[in-house]
Amino acid sequence: MMDSDYSSVEIRIMMSMAQEKPMIEYLFDPDSDYHTLKASQMFSIPYELVSKKQRGAAKGVNFGIVYGMGDASLGENVTGKRSAESTRYGGQLRKLYFKGMDVTEDFIAKNLEKAVENRYAETFFGRRRYFPPTMRIGSVKRQGGNHPIQGTAADLYKQAMVNLYGAIIKKGWWGKFLLPCFVHDEIVMEAHNSINPAHALKLVQDSLMLDIEGWCPLYIGFGYGSHWYNAKKTEVPVQLQQEFVDKYGESGFPFWDGNIHNLYAWEVKGIYNYWVNRIKDYMEDPKNTGTVISPVISGFLFEVMPYVSSLGKLKQKAEVLLKFATSLKDELVLTEEELTLLVDGYEELQKCGVHLDKHTEKFSKFFDDIDISLGDKDELEGFNIPVYKNILTETFNDMDKIKEAISNVITVCEEVLSEEFLPHLKTTEVELGGIKKNLIAFGKAFGCEDLVEKANLQEPHSVEVEEKAVEETYEPQLDDVPKEELMKEYLDGFGYYRDYDERTLYFDGTNDALLNYMVGYLQKNGVLAKRDGDAYVKAKNSFESGSAEYTLVKFVITKDGDLHKASLYLPSTQASRSCTMCLKVKRQIGA
Repeated sequence: MMDSDYSSVEIRIMMSMAQEKPMIEYLFDPDSDYHTLKASQMFSIPYELVSKKQRGAAKGVNFGIVYGMGDASLGENVTGKRSAESTRYGGQLRKLYFKGMDVTEDFIAKNLEKAVENRYAETFFGRRRYFPPTMRIGSVKRQGGNHPIQGTAADLYKQAMVNLYGAIIKKGWWGKFLLPCFVHDEIVMEAHNSINPAHALKLVQDSLMLDIEGWCPLYIGFGYGSHWYNAKKTEVPVQLQQEFVDKYGESGFPFWDGNIHNLYAWEVKGIYNYWVNRIKDYMEDPKNTGTVISPVISGFLFEVMPYVSSLGKLKQKAEVLLKFATSLKDELVLTEEELTLLVDGYEELQKCGVHLDKHTEKFSKFFDDIDISLGDKDELEGFNIPVYKNILTETFNDMDKIKEAISNVITVCEEVLSEEFLPHLKTTEVELGGIKKNLIAFGKAFGCEDLVEKANLQEPHSVEVEEKAVEETYEPQLDDVPKEELMKEYLDGFGYYRDYDERTLYFDGTNDALLNYMVGYLQKNGVLAKRDGDAYVKAKNSFESGSAEYTLVKFVITKDGDLHKASLYLPSTQASRSCTMCLKVKRQIGA
């Protein structure tokens, strides 16, 4: 099985369509982290010193721009709440985001203008999305800003699938190369064992990585596995993909014998070895001596060292289990505790964080049958440890079957202990921690302590840096339309409008069915009216004092926006739920 998807495709599309040349050039590097770069530019700090919080803020703005968000939505997306303060923050982030990217800012602004003027938006390939005359300007702008990018992404994916299908037919792989599942921009594939996996990778790359003049590359994620989870989580780095294709794309993997478990083990080994070599190469480069470690390299470090630790745990457990299983080999009768420890030890071996199907798959049916026969574990009378309920059944009185279990466990342990999971690994007895500690552990694990010491790489937090506060003039964007217009749009579309600044929730009262239902729903969920006496007065005073305990509820009773004179007070904890219920009911009754 194989899994593939596009890498940061919306960002790549936006920069390419806008023809933001510096960014297009930057995105040619497969290691490029656009979100970290933008955070570095937005907050005027070195790339290597960008914190997770700063990267997260930049990522929120990156995707917010792509999805056509305005300042209020951007602020909410980054801070988690909507208020006048978060909206101002969203506006400031937008300004910072476009700093040095005038071409992209102009590209987006023109998309909005054209959408309003033409009442449609176009993808790069000319596919149009038309907007009805009744659609509000704010919605036209949001969708007009989003469609050229997201719509182009959809076009690319569809074209890639057409290419892939055509290539499968051309290769004569019809019925041997299947496309069972599409998930957004992700494709799950299955291939017959007669197809060499290297040929399959080349076919997928050629089909999906569309070459468009003037664009940055459309890199893909790709992985092999015996099932979807493995194929998806084990993504081969772009550079390593290319190395596979260049070396084996025409001739195929020479070791391929149809065994997917051997392929997966080779793939995992290749990925970790690639990361190890990248870390070493980085430290050997004199330009990096004494500098702050690159986020890319520290990312590799935090992948490799936990895996080294897992290999250590695996080795330790395999040695203990092998010794125990060997001691049972010549026994004529096994106690229930011994058999329990044998089965548990074998299961624990597979929970060390290292993929062992290459060694265990051949015995999987045998041990699956045993697992089914064992039942649950319980503390049975007369036993020193919890044992399996069914351990005294016929299956486990069969000494031939027990001997086979012991033999299989010994075989797996011996294979695991002789397997080279990671080349050039000297020891797994290391202590992990932060970057500095992991670098020391890396040197010890791979016998390059001198290199680590000479490189003297620094942790980001060990270097003092001040994030520069950039004052920008706030200018409303996209969804910062007049409140009356936005409120009408929400009431027409969702049946409610929530004003976070005024702590007021407005419901559509022009539809009798919706009005009657929501009044009843609010009454059941703690809303207070004048007839509730002292409780109502207390809630009103709390609201007017500025407390967030209650939300004011009003009903809009005419299309012109006139309000019913009644003022209700709803516990704020029920406000979001009431909005969700209103939308659900509105859709059900077709209001």
